[in-house]
Amino acid sequence: MSHVWRIVKNSKQGGHRPLAEFNAELSGALKEFEQAEGPALALHETVRESLGLMSGEQVVNIESLFASPYPYMHSHGSYLCGLVSTPTNAEDGIAEFTSLFILATRQQLLTVILDPETTYAGPFGQRLLNRQADHLEKSTNDVGTSLLMIIRDNVTSLNFTLRELTLEAEHIGEVLREFGKDRKRDDFESLKRIEAHLVRMRIEIESLLSVTSATADLVQAIASNDVEVEGDQHIFDRRHEIAAEMLAIQAKQTIAVRDRLDGKVNALSSKCETLRDKFFVEATHRFGAIAALLLVPTFIVGFYGQNIDFPEQSWISGWGFSVFLIVTTTVALTAYFRKRRWL
Repeated sequence: MSHVWRIVKNSKQGGHRPLAEFNAELSGALKEFEQAEGPALALHETVRESLGLMSGEQVVNIESLFASPYPYMHSHGSYLCGLVSTPTNAEDGIAEFTSLFILATRQQLLTVILDPETTYAGPFGQRLLNRQADHLEKSTNDVGTSLLMIIRDNVTSLNFTLRELTLEAEHIGEVLREFGKDRKRDDFESLKRIEAHLVRMRIEIESLLSVTSATADLVQAIASNDVEVEGDQHIFDRRHEIAAEMLAIQAKQTIAVRDRLDGKVNALSSKCETLRDKFFVEATHRFGAIAALLLVPTFIVGFYGQNIDFPEQSWISGWGFSVFLIVTTTVALTAYFRKRRWL
């Protein structure tokens, strides 16, 4: 059975909408949502506060939705209230998410797309807009099916993000393996850039910890029939619960992928530390080798420069012997240090 689906978005291509304009549209959408259900439905004040529409003291920090979101789906009597989130960019080292606030009854669905300041028309929000366009044109989906479709898109987006990070980690691993084969003098600067990139990746991966876990819990709650509106008619029937069980498995696999990726990045960071230590040791060897190359000839010159008689002074080729000794020791030390890769 087809249902009403409204979408409100706080951003547009090229920038965020004026706050007053967004709040006016959102307030109007919430009013239509309530009026369509009749006097039996009255949205709790914390629902408005969660969206930044507060009449008094705000108890929910709206900015936390962009940096530290916590997906959920709760029943509020005759309607459901929920939140799903997906990362905006997995390469900038900033833990920011596009969050989707959801209100649902048996006959209607309201979704509010909340992009952070750095994101305009993010891919997750755009995919949702495309879904709504298809729904308005020809869909006969019920609300439960639409909700599962939205959550499935969110899980897919999380998997795409993790796949991008995993491919990036594998590429860094290949680069680090090459460091041990033929290190060059400028490789130390490259290593510092890699370490900085790994720090950004760890920020992104850590931010996904609570999101992936909470998303899996959300889907499992639907599969276990723990999220439902009051009354004889439900939003989720048995076929929805079966679909949610399969989706819950995918969400749990997402957690496993995140955990493996976390371990891989930690291992790469340890590898960078080991290579950095080797660079420092090699630099110390290099300075020591150069000092030795200068010290031995200096010692020979200083030794023969003493104001005493040496047997070599009476030799016809005594000066040649000293030169030979200096050259031979220098060549021998240079060959030894090169063999040890100290030079």
